[in-house]
This record gives sequence, C-alpha cells and structure tokens, in this order.
Amino acid sequence: MSGKQKPVVEPERYEAWGTLVANEQFNDLTLLLQDLAGEDQVRAESELRGLISTAAQISTMCHQFTLMSHHAHQVQKQSESQRQVSKQQLQEVLQMIGGYQTAVSLPTIRTPPVNVPTLWQRLSTFLGLITEKEPLPSLSPSLPISPELAETDPMVVEPAVTVSPAAGASKPAMLIYCLGIFRVFQDNEGIGEWNGQKGVAILKYLVAHHGRPIAKEVLMDIFWPDADVEAARRNLHQAIYALRQTLRRQQPDLQHIRYENDSYLLNPEMEIWIDYQEFEQRVQNGRYLEANNRSKEAIAEYGIAVGLYEGNFLSENMYDDWAMRQREYLLNQYLRIADRLINYYQQQNENTAAIALCHKLLNLDPCYEPAHRHLMICFLAQGQRHLAVRQYQTCMQTLKSELDLMPDKETIALYQHLL
Repeated sequence: MSGKQKPVVEPERYEAWGTLVANEQFNDLTLLLQDLAGEDQVRAESELRGLISTAAQISTMCHQFTLMSHHAHQVQKQSESQRQVSKQQLQEVLQMIGGYQTAVSLPTIRTPPVNVPTLWQRLSTFLGLITEKEPLPSLSPSLPISPELAETDPMVVEPAVTVSPAAGASKPAMLIYCLGIFRVFQDNEGIGEWNGQKGVAILKYLVAHHGRPIAKEVLMDIFWPDADVEAARRNLHQAIYALRQTLRRQQPDLQHIRYENDSYLLNPEMEIWIDYQEFEQRVQNGRYLEANNRSKEAIAEYGIAVGLYEGNFLSENMYDDWAMRQREYLLNQYLRIADRLINYYQQQNENTAAIALCHKLLNLDPCYEPAHRHLMICFLAQGQRHLAVRQYQTCMQTLKSELDLMPDKETIALYQHLL
C-alpha cells in the first residue's frame, strides 16, 4: 500500500474512528475494526487485512494502558506517555487504512508474557544466545550503583573473574521483574495478592540490594521515618511476617527472607532470577565483546539487554528516594546501548528495527530528543520526508508542552536539512 490511493472506507466511518480515538473509546474501536476485517472487500486484500489487524492490536494496547492509568495511580505518568504514543501510532495506521497517507514501517507490538512456563522457556532461549557459545565474564557481586559509575566510559571495562552459568540451566525458585511494573513469579505462578503493601515495599528494597544484608534500623528509617523506635520495630516485624506468609503460600518449605546479625536479606541459597541483574550482565557482556573487537556478538548482547528493559526500574515507586539513583543508573545504561543499537540498525539499513526501538524509547521518555532525531533520519532514509518533518513537529510540541523548551541545535539543524 504505497502512494495515494482511493479510500477503502467511507469518510463517515473514518471520521467516526477519529472520534473514538479522541474520546479514548478504544474497546468500541477495536470491535469496529474487527467487523471491518470480516467484510468481503477486506478479506480479499491481505495487506489491508494486516493493517486492520495491526490497528486493532494497537487499539487494544491503548485500552490496556487506559486501564493501567485508572487502576495503577502510581504508574499513571508512564502509562499516559505509552498511551499517547500508541494513540499516535493508531491514528497513523487508521490513516493508512483510509487511504489518506503513504505506508510507514510499523512498530513491533510486544505483549508481556503472562505465564511462567512459557516465560521461563522464552527466557532460557532468549538469554542463551551468547552464553551457549562461550561463557563471558560476570558482573562483580559488589558492583556499585552510583551516578559516578554511570559516567564512566562504557568501552573501558575490567571484567570480573567469575563466570556466569549458562542461561536456562535450571529453573529458579523465583523470577522477579523490576524493570517496569514489579512482578514476582514462584513455581509457575505469579503473585497476585500480597498480605500488606509494606511487605512488598521491603521486598523491593531487598531485591534492589540483592546479595547484601540490610540492617533492620535502615529499613525502619526508610519505611517508618516518623515513628518512634519501638513502633517502627513492631511495624517492621509485622511487615516481614506478612511478607513471609505471602511468599510461603506457594512455597511453604522455603525460607525466602533471612534474618542474620540484626539484618534482613533474600536467602542466598535460593536460586533467584532478577531482570535488572540480567540486564546489567548483558550490558557488561556487550562492552567486553565490543572492547575485544567482537561487534556482532556485542550487538546481540545489547539486543538482549534492550529486550529485558520493559520499563524504568520500579516504575511504581517513582518518588521513593531510595530507588532513584539505581533507576537513573539503569536508565543511563539503557539509553546508551539503545543508541548504539539504533546506530547499528541505521548503518545496516534496517530502518524498521531502528524505528521500533525509537518508539520504545519515546514510550519511556517522550522528550528524549535523540530518539526523535533517529526517527527523522529513518523516515528520510525510507523516502518519507513528510514523516520526518512531522516527527520534528511532534518533538517540538512535546518539548514545549512538557518542559517549556525548544529542540536543541542538533535537532533544529537536522530539520533545516530536510527543508
């Protein structure tokens, strides 16, 4: 479907779609698109049918993001940005179906895995791409999390001496996701209900500091700063008890939380897989490979790391001071390797992959200018100058509304090159 073409739907129907998008009635729109897909003229056009299917999927995503905004107030800002980007993508695809613009490369639509057997099988395959060939140096357990580390040259890496086990060697007792919305899986089941939110908050803190004992006084100061010592100690004991009860519902024989030397920690004898640690390991692998002139393998490792980064670290705890430094560090690493991947895709003329990754970056931060510039370059490489111009306009409007700023000189210079 390239170039200007005769609309395949009535103008009234197309306008109705726009109204539904504007009113965020995504469920109704999905039903209409499904009805359209069943019409005779659409069934005969495989490419058109694919576009309609894509629009229906994006519409469903918009509806899901709307529900997230309604039912997860703490992640409202992230959900809103994802929803707005999805709305823009949806409007573009609807315009294509209506015959009002030329075709564009569609972003990859990823649905998070929902069941653990499939999830762990996917993880085992996904994470084993490099480790099956040759074990690589592992991260040091005491790797500092600090802004200073984030400022170091990513190409200068002194790897640790330990070797990571091959991915998928055995199924961990727990799978823990911190990149995006916090999720915990135990023996094929996700934990849906927790016995108290303070216990969940403490678990998040222990996971964020996995491998290190945390003094009970530290937990008391963080989670009950205004309580007296006795009240804080009592609250801590109650929260730990409730947390242990939750974790033992599915694994009654395991001791998940240990108390040693007046400190709490996750049981070091349990095999636990944590996504942000895997992310860090893959970034470390990529840097090591790149420093040793093994660029293709490095790109594969960076690709795995990008796939693991489903959202910012503990996105539900955006305003908790204790999580901010680690979130900033991980986001810094993600942006660096994502930029490297996008540059690689552009060099290989794989603009569709570059566009998909740019959309993912803008889902996380709609004001991230490098992603806007990359999109402009990709659209220009595809011969779609009008989309490159529109991307600049989107960038300018977003920066103005969100930050009251103008695009930087590099972005403006790229736009002037388009004129």
